Amino acid sequence: NSEDALAALQPSPPDLMLVDMHLTNEHGDRLIAQCRETGYNGAAVLMSATSDIKTLTELHSKPDTAFIAKPLKRDELVALIKSMLSEQRNN
Repeated sequence: NSEDALAALQPSPPDLMLVDMHLTNEHGDRLIAQCRETGYNGAAVLMSATSDIKTLTELHSKPDTAFIAKPLKRDELVALIKSMLSEQRNN
């Protein structure tokens, strides 16, 4: 849930978060925004079986945040994670 995710950012935040759009008590995009507000500056991948154009458009304007559609294809997910972590290291 979102409270656990926010607590997990302290004291050692991960390099990348993989977040589902539909969480028990929150939307994944809102959780990512909350994490950013608390100072998280790592990469974030939002995954969902639904492709909401508004959400996708908003995500494209946010640095270090990407979207991947479910069902996940392992090769695509691995490539996306590698790309995002590489970008993080180069910035």
